[in-house]
Amino acid sequence: DTYVKADEAEARIGLLGRALRLAETTLGSDDPEVSAILSKMGAAKLQAEDYRGAAECLKRALQLEEGLLGARHPKVLATMKSLAHAHGLAGDFLQQQRLLERVVEAV
Repeated sequence: DTYVKADEAEARIGLLGRALRLAETTLGSDDPEVSAILSKMGAAKLQAEDYRGAAECLKRALQLEEGLLGARHPKVLATMKSLAHAHGLAGDFLQQQRLLERVVEAV
């Protein structure tokens, strides 16, 4: 069962990588769709237990979202929480704490 989930996550990551390249090429690297794909890819990488890879995707998604929506937007805060979770799973507890403090300050 664990192997099936890992295989599904890897397949999703591959498809999302392709979607990301297409979106960046056709829509531009700062388009909201790029941010959405990066968030989905981060979630898939969390499922595949690639915590550092997930953090990279979520960090980029967060940067795009903050620029598009502002730092206090609920979508931005949700991505920030996901990024904090990824850092915690990767063992980077200081970064996890910093991000969670930003979430608390924003609400």
